[in-house]
Amino acid sequence: MSAPPDVEVAPNGSPPASADQGPGVGARIAQAGESRSARIESLRALASLCVVGAHAFLYSYVSATITHSYGHRVILEVGFGSLDVFFVLSGYLLFWPFARSSFATGEKVDLRHYALNRVVRILPLYYSVLIVMLVLQNHGGTPGEWWRFGLFVENFSSKTLYAIDSPMWSLAVEVQFYALLPFIALFVARLARGSRHAAIGILSIGAIASFVLRQVVYWHGHPPNTALQSSIPTLFSFFAAGMILALLRVGWMEKPPRWLRGVGGSSTAWFLCSLPLWAIVAWHFSYEPAAALAAALIVGACVLPLRRGPFVALTELRVLSRIGVATYSLYLWHVPILLAIDNRSVTSTAFSGAVPTTAHFLKLYVLGAVISVLVALVSYRVIEEPALRLRRRWSRSSAPSVGSPAAE
Repeated sequence: MSAPPDVEVAPNGSPPASADQGPGVGARIAQAGESRSARIESLRALASLCVVGAHAFLYSYVSATITHSYGHRVILEVGFGSLDVFFVLSGYLLFWPFARSSFATGEKVDLRHYALNRVVRILPLYYSVLIVMLVLQNHGGTPGEWWRFGLFVENFSSKTLYAIDSPMWSLAVEVQFYALLPFIALFVARLARGSRHAAIGILSIGAIASFVLRQVVYWHGHPPNTALQSSIPTLFSFFAAGMILALLRVGWMEKPPRWLRGVGGSSTAWFLCSLPLWAIVAWHFSYEPAAALAAALIVGACVLPLRRGPFVALTELRVLSRIGVATYSLYLWHVPILLAIDNRSVTSTAFSGAVPTTAHFLKLYVLGAVISVLVALVSYRVIEEPALRLRRRWSRSSAPSVGSPAAE
């Protein structure tokens, strides 16, 4: 869900000739007349489909059995761990123009365009889904729901956290990060004084502090503070991992390290190294620092100048990148669709009456994913694309957005 102006768009709306002009590398795809990295859009599509799978699994099993086996925990981690990928992507894509400005080109980031891009990217779809859900599902909603969700502060209250449309909590976190990023970028640049290594060190310290806070208030809290768990202070580590990737790419574009010529320069090696880290987190969910590193390795495999491998080739498939373009809609609409298929209410207890069968899970996932993708494509055309085209009026270029799941 991010979008700093950075990718050049040809007059006819086609992707630029150079594939390395923006914050992504490799093949390009057009979104509302703007050039996007096909790899990044496909990564969003894969992450969103994993989140759909996790919710389908969640609604198919009773609470007593949802983490009954390691296999179950793997499914949940692959699904909900994909949110970590979204946060890392946001950190990378949003910080990219600031990183180039402070540590490479010196070109000033237009904060007005930055803010306008975020507004037209996030608000039209978000408020459309919110109004539909509050009016049709929640019988008009309460005043507290309207103002908390309307101001993107629903994640600060246990009354609204995960309510209405559960994926919206991450949108609130993303928006809060968008608002804070210019100040964070200025702080890092001033403290680092032109040194990328110093900037990486500063962000690493911030990431460690965020992890420690998350362990204290949530995993070892009595009781766990779920509201603080879903906030910027305890989730900054994931954004910081993406910001570090942006700094690495700035440096590697100027002077690639020698070790990239060996195994370290293989995108396949980066992807494979992420797998045991996901497995560790599935073994014990509190080992989240491994998830941040795993997500960074996957994103890095797609956005850093590494040698192309099978995983990266997968992310360049046009069918995936086309779904990725509409991932924001897919992310926000899929939970109401899954619950409707499963004959549930968004306001009902998630596990009540669930039957723990693999067949039920697979049926719900496949049907839910297909319908969600179709709805997302329509939603993108009707709501997102017209709003995105407004950006062409004030800027000839626009960078890929980022996003909680898909809002870029």
